Amino acid sequence: AVHEAGHALAQRVHFPDEPPTQVSILPRGRALGFVEHAGGEGYRDQTLDRLCRAVQVLLAGRAAEELVLGPSGVTAGCSNDLERATALLLQSESNWGLDSQFGILSLSGAARGLGAGAGRGDLPKEAIDRAREWLLRQQRAVLELLHDQQAALEGLARLLVEREPLYADDLAAGFAEILSNAGRGAGREKGE
Repeated sequence: AVHEAGHALAQRVHFPDEPPTQVSILPRGRALGFVEHAGGEGYRDQTLDRLCRAVQVLLAGRAAEELVLGPSGVTAGCSNDLERATALLLQSESNWGLDSQFGILSLSGAARGLGAGAGRGDLPKEAIDRAREWLLRQQRAVLELLHDQQAALEGLARLLVEREPLYADDLAAGFAEILSNAGRGAGREKGE
């Protein structure tokens, strides 16, 4: 529940025009849970900012586990999230020209030009190292986001356990209630 709440909260914050429409902690297929979200208003090309926010949403499940359950509470349930985040970052740096270090060089184009075939070949160590740096930066950013919203994160996880699955209306009402309660709690802590 903590894992999926992390994804849902990061999705809501980073893509308010594409809010979560369903959150479930019931296993389906190979997934142990999932978050569906509304598509935005039409197609959007990938920008560096949008890409970084999307990667943070992917990393938010693991980050939520680490924040709420501690480092020993992190599960292997994030494997697909990490795979997708890594693939996005490697594509952006090595083929889409979104990384200042690689510039407009396309590694798949270079491989094809050298007769190695598209998509084949080992990525240079520099590409892997650069993707690792990007992942760590996005992980720190989403940990900070979730830390700042920890009351909402934990409230959403509790709500998910109590009323699984949550749909768009449940989520909207739940977020409003959780954020309202978090605001009242913060006021009491400050002596108001």
